[in-house]
Order: sequence, then structure tokens, then C-alpha cells
Amino acid sequence: MVKGSKIDSLFLLSCVLLGLLGNFTFFKGPIGISYSIFITVFYIIFFLRFKGQSFQHKQISTFLLFSIVTLTIMYAIFSNSVFNGINYLLIPFLILCHTILTMGPRNIYWYKPSFFDFIKQKLIQTISCNYLHLKIIKRKMKRNLGNSAYVNAKKIAIGILIAFPVVFIVINLLLLADAEFASLMSSIPELLMNLNLTFLWDGVLIVLLSSLFYSFLMTLNRRTPLNQTSVNPIVSHQNWDSIIVATVLVSLNLIYLLFTIVQFQYFFSSGELTTNFTYAEYARRGFFELLAVTLINYVTLTATLRFSKKDVSIFVKSQLTLIILFSGVMLVSAFIRLMMYEQAFGYTYSRIFAHAFMVYLLIIFAFTLIKVWLPRLSMVRFYLLFSLLFYISLNVVGIDDFIITKNIERYETTEEIDIYYLSTLSHSAVPHLVELYNTDPSIDGLESLLEEKQDELGERDPWYSFNFSRERARSALENVELNKRD
Repeated sequence: MVKGSKIDSLFLLSCVLLGLLGNFTFFKGPIGISYSIFITVFYIIFFLRFKGQSFQHKQISTFLLFSIVTLTIMYAIFSNSVFNGINYLLIPFLILCHTILTMGPRNIYWYKPSFFDFIKQKLIQTISCNYLHLKIIKRKMKRNLGNSAYVNAKKIAIGILIAFPVVFIVINLLLLADAEFASLMSSIPELLMNLNLTFLWDGVLIVLLSSLFYSFLMTLNRRTPLNQTSVNPIVSHQNWDSIIVATVLVSLNLIYLLFTIVQFQYFFSSGELTTNFTYAEYARRGFFELLAVTLINYVTLTATLRFSKKDVSIFVKSQLTLIILFSGVMLVSAFIRLMMYEQAFGYTYSRIFAHAFMVYLLIIFAFTLIKVWLPRLSMVRFYLLFSLLFYISLNVVGIDDFIITKNIERYETTEEIDIYYLSTLSHSAVPHLVELYNTDPSIDGLESLLEEKQDELGERDPWYSFNFSRERARSALENVELNKRD
């Protein structure tokens, strides 16, 4: 009994430690290395808490843990606001999925809607556990204070709530009636402002976070009803007629074939426009064509694979293959035209993300081509896993470094550069801008941009907000300041 009580006390202290780290990580400034420390401590507590229990879904759990660790490390390396904003919500969701899958039942399928229903049930259990703890605390307070003292304290609290609006009205009337009283009351807010009350807010956050972690980890291995009908649902649908499907596919492929032949030179011109379009019109037309064709083709592919008979004919498979190949041609075409647009107008987040989106679609279509000929493959599992892996890759490659490098290379060739846009990039771009300033300090707006960055990065971050890109930018700006003094 004593041993169990000691274990519960250590677990409670561990959750308080998580609450402290969570407060530092999420509410004390920019998120940095503290996120990696928080994740490390969280999983040490998690694995110690459930030591000796059998973990489920080990392959997907390992992949999710790898994703979580990688994305949290990015907070300490890069400072891209786009990815940081997405990861702020994505990482907790991945932790939720990972821990629930690890401790969940063996017969749940993470790639089916029933898994999200299971997550919802776990969150409801966590909230219920919190509510139960509040009731227990209330009961203990009542027991310790005594019934009469507890009732009196409760009545006092109700009286304060009722008195508040009356007191507010009376104070305002007295302020209008007496100038000395008004002067006295006006000094109270200033006095309160001078008091450092942040510790109260910190205390509230730590209690809330500790309670959340404690309740979640307490209910994680608790039995949760699983809707067996939604685990492996049997979907009944009417199979599409193969002749109708073949006719639709042949019609689409004939249109795509004619379009590709007529527009071949337009798609693959060697850097020169063969029409009256500007570069902007040329690239935009290509990108919107890509979106429209991708939508039509992807819907056609998935619907055909979904609603056709299991034994799809070779002819239908051949037509689906042609649709995928034509989609690939248009993807490559749009990719080339966007490259031309970037060479003419520079590199930005939206253009790089558009390139990445095209690569993503190309791989999705490639897998769908395999699915056409090997129907037993699961499309949903591949799409989910590949999408997460692709997103992690975008986090890791350092898009800001790539954008600033390519724009400087373009400046060396064309002597054109958009300093205003470069000022919107993350701190990873600052060392490159310093190098550009050392090479050519006469670029309009560059010196004022570096001065703004110096003001922005003036004070060093506290240890828990340490970020490599910010420190690297700060060091580069310190060097450029020394050069100016010389």
C-alpha cells in the first residue's frame, strides 16, 4: 500500500514537472529548445508510467514518434513562422495519436474514421477525470474546513459575486461626487501595475497543465468502448458498369491526347514564350490548368477504383494509366513554366510551395498508378504516411535558406532583388543578407533592413527559447556592425 502511494506521488510530481516545462515552453516567449526538452521529459514519464505493459501498433507508433521528435527539433533550428504555426497544432495532435495508438486496442485501425471517434472518447475520459478530481478536492476541502466553515466560505463567495456590480456602480458615483476620492482611486491601478503578478498567472497555468497531463496519462490505458461496426465497416455500393466507365475514360484520354499534341510546343518551349502571354499570365494559366486537371483526373481515378468491380478489365486499367501519364505531362509542364516565372520575378514562399505541391502530386499519381495494377494496396494508408513524411521533409530542408540563396543568385545575374519581400523571411535569411551587404552595401533598403533586424534581435533569448537560426542571425549582425564602425 505504501509502495503504491509512493508511486502515485512520484507520478503526480512528474505531471507537475511537465506543467512547469509546458509553461516555459508555450507561454514564456518564442518556442525554442525547450520543446525538445519537454518532449523528452514527457516520453520518459510516459514510458516509465506504462513500463511492463504491451505496446500496440509498433510500426506506425515508431513513425509517429520519429515525426514528433523531428518537428520539435525544428523549433530549435529554424524560425519559419509558417511551419511553426502549423506545428503548434500538429505536434500535440501527433502526440495524441501516438500515445493512444501505443496504449490502445490491437483491433483499431488508425487510417479509418473509427480511430478519430476513439480519440474523442479518450478526450471525454480526460475531461471526466478532471471533473472527478475537482469533486474530490471539493470533498476534501469540505472535510478539512468542516461543514459549517465550508458553507460559510461558499456563501461569502456568492456574496462577493452579487456585490460586485453594486460596488462597481457605487464607486463610479463616488468618483463623480468627490475629486479627492477619485484621485485616490486612480492611484490604485498604477500601484497594481507596479506589482509583479505574473507568478499568479504562471501558477494558474502550471496547475491547469499539470492537471491535464495527469488526467490524460491516468486515462490512457483505461478501457474505452470501441465501435466495432466502424472499425472495419462494410460499405455496400453499386458497381459501375464497365462499358460506361471505359467510354468515359476513352473520351477523357482523347481530349488529353489532342490537348497535349496541340500544346506540346507551348508546354515545352525552350525558355521563350511562343504566345502573346506575359510570364505572369503564362505561369498562372499553367498553374490553374494544373489544379483543374488534377482535380478532374484524381476524382476520376479514385471514383473508378472505388466503384468499379474488383476484377477491373485490362482495357480500363490501361485507360486509367493513360490518364495518370497525361497528368504527369501537365505537371511537368506547369513545373517548367513556374521555374521560368521565378527566374523572371524571384522566389517566394508561395512559388516554392507550389513547386513542392507539384512534386507531391506527381508521387501521389505514381502510387495511384501502382494501385491501378495492384488493387490490394491501401491508398489511404500511403496518402496519410507520405503526406506526413513529405511535410516533415519541407520542415527539414530549410526553405528560407533556399529562397534567399536563389534570390541572391538571381540578383548577381539580373541586378534585381526585392528587399521588401526578403524582410518577411525568417531569421535564417539574415546571415545571407549580411553577406550580400558586405559584397554590395549600396543596395537600396538593405542597410535599413539589417538595422531593423538588429533592433528585433537585440536581447539574447532565455535558455528555454534558444533557437539556432536566431543566434546565427544575431552573430552575423554583430559582425556587420563591427564592419560599419571600421
